[in-house]
Amino acid sequence: LHDNGTLTKQFEGFGPAVVVQRSADTSAALNARTQDEVQIVEWVNTFRHSDVVVNLASTVTVDASIFDRPVVNLDFDPAPGGQHDRLVKDVNHLWSHFSPIAASGGVWLVDGFPEMLRVVRTYLERPELHREGRKWIVRHVCEFLDGHCGERMAAAMLDFLENTSAASPEWSRR
Repeated sequence: LHDNGTLTKQFEGFGPAVVVQRSADTSAALNARTQDEVQIVEWVNTFRHSDVVVNLASTVTVDASIFDRPVVNLDFDPAPGGQHDRLVKDVNHLWSHFSPIAASGGVWLVDGFPEMLRVVRTYLERPELHREGRKWIVRHVCEFLDGHCGERMAAAMLDFLENTSAASPEWSRR
């Protein structure tokens, strides 16, 4: 679990089977929330050592897919009363940033807690299920996993600046 500390007590009784990962301080301003090296290593290891990842329409789906971990994605509002059920379904099925991921075949969408438990058990027994879909997610979102994306981004930015400056002298003076 990824939490700002509010759920830690509720999960103490589960022992080592459930780990509550402390997230950035949510009381801090959004631009002040950062992760130090220890938190980044913990984040990566969360996926490296997970058997199944359960989430709600998050980039966590991509992180888990990078490590070829089965992903259960909630297709319902898990809060008591489910007041935002329609919003969750819209994000999964209509919103352009996540609907391709949800439709990829790389995640298992579930409509309630009983189905979620059944699907988690199935993935624990057969983690290879939907592997090709997870590979598609990684190709679709990341394309490269070679550790050189920062270099490619810097080169693209420099190329853009050089070409834009040459084509628009007034822009280059800014």
